[in-house]
Amino acid sequence: MNSIEKKGAMHKHHNKIAYLDDPQRNAGLTAEGLLDQLPIEQHHQVLDFGAGTGYFTLPLATRLNGKVFALDRDPVMLERIQEKARVASVGNIELLSDELDDAELR
Repeated sequence: MNSIEKKGAMHKHHNKIAYLDDPQRNAGLTAEGLLDQLPIEQHHQVLDFGAGTGYFTLPLATRLNGKVFALDRDPVMLERIQEKARVASVGNIELLSDELDDAELR
C-alpha cells in the first residue's frame, strides 16, 4: 500500500477506528471484565478473529505467555493493533490478514 492509498484508507476507517477505540465503549463490561470470566490460562494460545483495533487482542496478550493471533481482513486495523502493541511493549501478538477459513495458525 503506497502512501496515498494508506492515507485514503485511514480516512475511510477514521470513524470505525474512533468508534472501536472510544473509551465509552468500556463503560459497561470491559474487555478485561469479560476475559476475567473465561477459563483462559497463561500458557494458552488464543485467536481473536475480527480483531478490529485490538479491543480484546491487547488485554489478552498482556495476560498470556502464549501467542495471541489477531485475525482481521483489514490491514488498517492490523496496523492499529501493531502500533498499540509497540507502545505497550507487547510482543506475543501475531497479526494475520486473512479470512478465518484461509488463516494458517501456527
